[in-house]
This record gives sequence, C-alpha cells and structure tokens, in this order.
Amino acid sequence: MWGRYRDASKQEKKHMLDDMEHVTGLHRKSVIRILNGRLSQKKRTRERGPTYGSSVTYVVRKLSKALNHPCAERLQPNLVFMAQHMNSHGQLNVNEDTLRKLATISISPPQS
Repeated sequence: MWGRYRDASKQEKKHMLDDMEHVTGLHRKSVIRILNGRLSQKKRTRERGPTYGSSVTYVVRKLSKALNHPCAERLQPNLVFMAQHMNSHGQLNVNEDTLRKLATISISPPQS
C-alpha cells in the first residue's frame, strides 16, 4: 500500500485513505503517518549520561525487588523511607549521599 499511496494522485489517495481507515479502524491521520513513514522518533544528537550513578541504581533495584516491583508512581514516594528502613535492619547499606539522590528522583512524564 505504501508504494501505491506514494505514487497516487490526490483523488486516489483520498479513496485509499477512506478504505484503509474503514478496514483498520485507525484514525485518518494515523494512517497518513504510517504511510508517510513517520513512526519512529528521531535519535537524539546528544545522549544524556547517567544522572545518579551505580550506587543509586543498585539501591533502587534492591528496593524495587523488596517491594515486589511496583510501578514507578508507587515506588518513587517510598524510596527514601524504605532505604532507611532496610538500612536500619542491616539489609541494605545506604549512605547520606545516596539518600539525598534517592530523594531527588522523579517519575518520567507520560509519553504521548
């Protein structure tokens, strides 16, 4: 369909879009985006480096496992409390710098 759509006249494209919209159940603009090939995001020109470091990553993974892998929205508010709790019981070794970094972790905004 992509090749036929690309080579079609404006009137033919209209009919093709009507048919594809009916068959797929997708919105017309979604079908146009698929046919024009704009599905993937552009790669970043500069990649971000690690923000928190390996010690914070290790603690977050341990806490997530201990809490049975909750979603980010439920994990984030409990990071500092659980790290202190597990540290007081000797199950995790957390220093003040790591606790400060845990307090600054935020949840990624939803992708649209």
